Amino acid sequence: MPSPVGDVETANNLKEYFSGYDTWQSFFNFVRCLACDLLYTQTYPDEVDLQELYSTVAHNEVGQDGPALDATHTWLAKQFVAEGLRHRGGRPRTLEIGPDTGRLASAFVEQVEVSAIDFVEPNLSVWADLRRRFGDESTVVGSISEVNPSIKYDVIVAHHVFDHIPDLQGLMKSINSVASNGATLSVVVHNHRSLLRRVMRSKWPPFCLQHPQLFSRHALAKLLEQNGWSVRVVRRQVNFVGLRATLNNLVGVLGGRRRSVPRRDLVVPIRFGNIGVIADRVDPGLA
Repeated sequence: MPSPVGDVETANNLKEYFSGYDTWQSFFNFVRCLACDLLYTQTYPDEVDLQELYSTVAHNEVGQDGPALDATHTWLAKQFVAEGLRHRGGRPRTLEIGPDTGRLASAFVEQVEVSAIDFVEPNLSVWADLRRRFGDESTVVGSISEVNPSIKYDVIVAHHVFDHIPDLQGLMKSINSVASNGATLSVVVHNHRSLLRRVMRSKWPPFCLQHPQLFSRHALAKLLEQNGWSVRVVRRQVNFVGLRATLNNLVGVLGGRRRSVPRRDLVVPIRFGNIGVIADRVDPGLA
């Protein structure tokens, strides 16, 4: 697992490079775990520095326009998360970790009637967007440790979160501490075994400074199962992208000059290699 390394200057030194998915902004090599197939770094900023970096990082929607983003999150909410919750009854209390501006949550509550939906979002710059979408009825905090310990959640959503957290066992312990008995967990990660990663090799965009580790199907399933969760669904994800915006991003990844995101674009579905997992909590003793 990554060993956090930090000092008082680390966050300031990295802020310029921390946002986005530019491959040449990666400052470390990845090592593969032979036992679990996880790709991970051996050194990384510590928790204090990461909290500072993520508190002001650019939101992760840069590079695509609104219609493409809305289409992606609508697909995720309807075809993946809501579909994975068909076995549940009632109105689940829901927690989303890393909601960014709240597009997925907005689509999700249109598909599933919830008793409440709260958020853990370390990026303070998007809190205003979450407040605008959900008002004061939803609680927004910066870390899972700030969640009211008396509240347990029936559904926990963590899409493109696990890739960003150096202490995976700590993350699982925190998730378990707020999960109800029989809770359902929805996780989406980048798949380092995907065809796109093999084609792009070292230029694969998830090889960036924000990701201390990258998963495969096996790596993610093993982590969840070791921490009291039973994997029920593993599914490749669909992203909707603007063709011109995607070409613009690709030019940037390959070292060319990016232009501004076009206002009008043709939105199409593409499988980038992301994988999603739906898991149910089966061992509440692991917390």
